[in-house]
Amino acid sequence: MHTPVSVEIRREDYHSLTDYAVVSIAYEVREAVNALTTGAAPLPLPRRVVTPAFRKDYDAIPGNHPDEWSTRFAVDRAHFISAYSMGGRVGGAVVIVDPSDVAQLGGDPGYALVWDLRVAPEARGHGIGRALLMAAEASVQEIGGAGIVAETQDVNVAACQLYARAGYVITSIDSKAYPELSGELQIMWSKIFEFPLPSG
Repeated sequence: MHTPVSVEIRREDYHSLTDYAVVSIAYEVREAVNALTTGAAPLPLPRRVVTPAFRKDYDAIPGNHPDEWSTRFAVDRAHFISAYSMGGRVGGAVVIVDPSDVAQLGGDPGYALVWDLRVAPEARGHGIGRALLMAAEASVQEIGGAGIVAETQDVNVAACQLYARAGYVITSIDSKAYPELSGELQIMWSKIFEFPLPSG
């Protein structure tokens, strides 16, 4: 972990999608988390080397680019959170809170769903992802949400570390979730709020 930087977290809305999409979500895969089971993840996370290394870009997957999200869920009902630092936008998170949208995306409608969380490559490792996740959780608690769920893959070590350190537990691991991505595991993380704030 590098030295934390000063970051400003802002609540935005779907009108910021074009600017939001400028922040790259791509990363280099050189390792993957290994031998996880359901429940609380051990820290540090066990890892294995991935060879050859490769570049992963979720925005390049058909239907996954922010410009296409409106075809998958009602973007005007989602929570948009952005991070600003070093003179500009350095990250963002999108949380699906509408139960019908969560269900349509395959989640449990009783919980919110972290749809996207990204930090610009030059700003990674400075605590910005954690700040975004905390803001995402707060936005769900403010509407009385019972908890929040996130999906990652075993090759996304940084995301797995983020959720594990933030107190999320692994609820499922699926080796068959991505038939087009041989060898990648789907890992579902969840955090239940002990004391949800009353919705106002």
